[in-house]
Amino acid sequence: MEDNKGNKIVFRLDKKEIKWILISGLILILLPILFTCSNISFISFKETGGIGDTIGGITAPFLSFFGSILVYMALKAQINANEIINQQFVLQQQKENIQNFENSFFNLINFHLNIINNIEKSYDRGKIRNTIKIYLGKDQLEYIAKGKQVFEIEYNKIYNYIEDYYYQSKSYLDDFDDVEFYEKESRLSVFKKIYNVYYAEEIDNQFGNYFRNLYRLIKIIDNYNFYGEDSEKNYDKKYFYTSIIRAQFSDYELKWIFLNGLSGFGIKFKPLIEKYSLLKNIHSNDEALREYFKYYDNKAFDK
Repeated sequence: MEDNKGNKIVFRLDKKEIKWILISGLILILLPILFTCSNISFISFKETGGIGDTIGGITAPFLSFFGSILVYMALKAQINANEIINQQFVLQQQKENIQNFENSFFNLINFHLNIINNIEKSYDRGKIRNTIKIYLGKDQLEYIAKGKQVFEIEYNKIYNYIEDYYYQSKSYLDDFDDVEFYEKESRLSVFKKIYNVYYAEEIDNQFGNYFRNLYRLIKIIDNYNFYGEDSEKNYDKKYFYTSIIRAQFSDYELKWIFLNGLSGFGIKFKPLIEKYSLLKNIHSNDEALREYFKYYDNKAFDK
């Protein structure tokens, strides 16, 4: 018989079993000598007939004893064989389970990439000139950004508000007349107000579907059971698949994921961001942005 790696299985008795077999065999061998050489008056097998009867009487136990050993070895071999078959069955199930997951997983990634490619937003010339380095013709009054470029433009715009607050410049209040800010509020509390208003008024139509789908994609991985009760192997496998998704993020996507996780919109997403280190590749020289790194667990940036 072979194991799941193709190696031949040889069934052997363990040391304890061999020890008891040798002891039992030795006792059976010594019994005739003990009885024929005994000086005990009421026990004597020195006569020929007595010796013959002794040997004949001991032969049957010998045969029964070694027969029992063979039966024991056969049963043990069968038990081991059943365990190997069960292990192979479990491994085959796990393999099929992973294959079925991957078929759906890569389709979901393609769907998510299509969502990004279909993001589109138009900008007036005056509102975009300070947010991104692009060429605009002399008479071009409108620019249509697509895909990941929208993440860059919108990040530069919202960062202006975050930076103004960080340096205590009150100019950001001009765009948030309907929001009250209090001096004793924490930075995170003020950030959430700025983000929530900006998100709802400026980019919900463009980014809403993106964040909902990304959260659902990570959640599907988090809920999937790859290796039964083996939590360590399960986590490593889930981390592997989330790393594939993380590798698709642009720099500005990462910054938006970072911001979204701190906001009211990303309250359910933030624990998954931390659990699977989705911000591991974020590199930012934006001083005002780094002020908010402390609101994430360190796991968000490293496994």
